[in-house]
Amino acid sequence: MLQSRTHSQWCLFFAGVQGAGKSTVALRTGVEIGCPYVDADDYHSEAAIQLMSAGKGVDELGEQYREQWLQRVIGACRTHHLIGLNVACACSLLTKSLRAEAVLSISDLGAEARVVFLDCSKDELCRRLTARDAKGQHFARLSMLDGQLEALELPIADEESNVVVINADDRDPARVACRAWLASSQLHPFRDLD
Repeated sequence: MLQSRTHSQWCLFFAGVQGAGKSTVALRTGVEIGCPYVDADDYHSEAAIQLMSAGKGVDELGEQYREQWLQRVIGACRTHHLIGLNVACACSLLTKSLRAEAVLSISDLGAEARVVFLDCSKDELCRRLTARDAKGQHFARLSMLDGQLEALELPIADEESNVVVINADDRDPARVACRAWLASSQLHPFRDLD
């Protein structure tokens, strides 16, 4: 079981391309720690969901849509913080600038923000997304993966101090959640105010 010993507020963003396990690991972390879970997928417009269901990327809606969507996600995290709750959030945050924006928006509230980037091999991503497509479990299709991989800016060590990269090929979300929690805590320990 994951344990939080800190009284300071924090937000963990679980980032990565589709199929990396963001939603599964963020939800598992939220349940284990006992904090709310925010899924960025819940903040897409109906037009965006229809596009992704057709195998197209939201970039077709333009940069303004992407920024408005991110602000809705961040707004949900900020709302939890304003009432004193920690948050586990699943959000792609594929670029360095988007990760920085997310971290800054939480840090501005006096809370601590980290990004756990879930790195997954393309073979494993394809396996997961093929299985997901076959079951009709998600509106984002396998056909979008190459576009996401092209847009991806992998975090570079020493350039993003609030970002940690972990391997997410493991098919056990509990193990990935535990590694994510440990890695984010070791990045620079959450303040312990006990």
